[in-house]
Amino acid sequence: MSPDAAYYIVLWKEGASVWAWDEAALRTELQRAERDDLIAAPRAPETLVQAPEITADGLRLAACANGFDGQLWRNGEIVGSRWWRERPSEGDWLLFAESVGGSVAHSGAPSPMTPAGLTRAWRQNDWRPQNAELIDKRVAFWIAAGATALSLSGAAFVAGVEITHTRLQERVSQLEKEVAPVRAAHRRVMLANAELKEISAPIKGIEGLTVMSAVAAVLNTAGVKANGVELRDGKIVISLPRAFAPNADRVLRLLEEEPGISRARLTSNASNAGDVQIEAELEGLS
Repeated sequence: MSPDAAYYIVLWKEGASVWAWDEAALRTELQRAERDDLIAAPRAPETLVQAPEITADGLRLAACANGFDGQLWRNGEIVGSRWWRERPSEGDWLLFAESVGGSVAHSGAPSPMTPAGLTRAWRQNDWRPQNAELIDKRVAFWIAAGATALSLSGAAFVAGVEITHTRLQERVSQLEKEVAPVRAAHRRVMLANAELKEISAPIKGIEGLTVMSAVAAVLNTAGVKANGVELRDGKIVISLPRAFAPNADRVLRLLEEEPGISRARLTSNASNAGDVQIEAELEGLS
């Protein structure tokens, strides 16, 4: 950690929450704003000056003074959090929920809520008193452990702690390697579900999956393979490799024959000049 950093640590039953910030930069900003009266004031994370969730367990999205804070609460304790500058997308929210072990009861991030503000932090810094000198946690631990070991007349205690700590680290590392593929697969499934919901939503009265199926049939009949198919702003956008340019006219004709699809045309592809891009309008089905 940078020597200019300050931090705030809260210890929970099953872990810890750590907030860190650039104290030198903060002091500079306070001086620039002519708020020298706040330079020596105690610091606290915004999360801890918002009313805690003590009535229900689960996920919540809190609106902050700057950005949004995703939080997972259990038994009145915050067991996971993630900050975003902008409101998180559905995919970002699903990844966050999966990473902290929360369950998503509905699609997309919940509506942001604004917790009541508090006059002081509802949990104090468990690591050091406010405005105390910074002490390296590891050094403090080994000083205490060394003193205890000497009082027990031997260094075996310190060695035993170090060995146990090393074994725990190795076990945690091994478990992380074993679990990583499962977590990655779970993440892919959640993202795929989010994409499925998106393309399944009706667009101008047409089911997204219906459109995709129709386009797949058209491409198969025309004997071409697409580099990409998108539903964008009420349009279907198809990108064909340049090798299939001679088949583009047939694709256009076949698209015009599909119910709910009209005005099929060739357009420029700014993202990939090597592709032939086709756009068509989607119209509601009666």
